[in-house]
Amino acid sequence: EHTEWIEGGQAIRFNATIIWSESEGRIILEARTWTLGEAPDPGRLNWGDGYNSWKWDIGRLVTITGEAEMDSDGEQWVYNSGTEERICLLGDGTEASQQESIGEPIDWTGRLSTTEDSVGNTMQFCLDIR
Repeated sequence: EHTEWIEGGQAIRFNATIIWSESEGRIILEARTWTLGEAPDPGRLNWGDGYNSWKWDIGRLVTITGEAEMDSDGEQWVYNSGTEERICLLGDGTEASQQESIGEPIDWTGRLSTTEDSVGNTMQFCLDIR
């Protein structure tokens, strides 16, 4: 079982068998072994770009500069310094304390995802660094 991500733009070389199913009218490509090339650098998110730009990076590895903080509910967020702009931070729970020891905005790299609140009819971007 393969448990790694294959990033957009990443080369993949594989040995496969092509099977033609006459009864189902389809071709099946069965990969037996594969080798992944070097993963491309993560894309950079800019705070001012917003939803229309960020939506294209959902599911991709990205980097954003900001300050990690934990709220009173124990949820972590990456904030744009000096503003209320934020994205949720999915990590191991220690990121906010790491940020405190550094004392300045840093680059956070992870996979961009979203969470939805059906009651409030809202969507929130998240950075998954796990």
